[in-house]
Amino acid sequence: MATAKTAPSAVAILRRYWKPFIFQVHPDLFVHRPVEKEINAQSLQHLNTLIDPLCHPELHTSVSRESVPLEVKFFSKTPIVAADGSPPNHTPVTHRFDLPTDAGATVFSFLTLCEKLGIDVLYTDSCVAKELSQCSPRLSKPPHQDARRPPVASPTELFARELRRSAIVTKFSKESCSNTTDKELSLLRSNRLLFFKSGLDRTQRWEAQKNLMIWMKEAREQQWWGNVPVVIASRECGENATAKGDGKENKKGALVIPWDARKEGIARFVVDIATGMQFKEQLE
Repeated sequence: MATAKTAPSAVAILRRYWKPFIFQVHPDLFVHRPVEKEINAQSLQHLNTLIDPLCHPELHTSVSRESVPLEVKFFSKTPIVAADGSPPNHTPVTHRFDLPTDAGATVFSFLTLCEKLGIDVLYTDSCVAKELSQCSPRLSKPPHQDARRPPVASPTELFARELRRSAIVTKFSKESCSNTTDKELSLLRSNRLLFFKSGLDRTQRWEAQKNLMIWMKEAREQQWWGNVPVVIASRECGENATAKGDGKENKKGALVIPWDARKEGIARFVVDIATGMQFKEQLE
């Protein structure tokens, strides 16, 4: 069983998303768009002054911390889905890091930037980074800076984040079922440990498959997808088996998920198993 001591550090979470981040914003990806290349190059240079001391502290024994917010702008290689379904605009994503700050708060803010750029962030990583940002002691700041500095996540940023997540769910709604490719379905059904409990009708099975396709990429990264038996059942069966722990599937170590669970709902069902699988290497 994973304990608090096995939780990943802020730097470990940062390194997990740094490579996908670079693959989205590196200036060399915009060789035919010089303006976007220049903006990304400058922002990446500024961001490196904040990130590099966390990843390589031995090279930065005497780091001078800035006392003003660091604002960066990045164009994404992959256009971000528009909330209203209109063609995406090639506008930069703006994000601000409030300084001075600790490693936990920096990583949590960096994950927020990744989400803005359309990079999938694991639910467990977001929770751990948020907890680290809340538990870590903040560096002392002059009182006058607190008075004029807005919160780390403004209501506008929170609204934009939730709006983007809603757009992703809408993309896989019934109105866009025709856009689902056979390749995606084949990849989903290739999991030999995925089972559908008897009693589900055709509509319920299809809805469950759509929700799993949204979650599948993150599930593979968590290393439990394809390794832990997953049973899609009615909501009553799933909740009873998970809550009581006396279901037949639960005794065999299977994960019982209600057919109508959304991405966030599936995350709550798998967080314990995902955490255990994720920290398996450290425990051994």
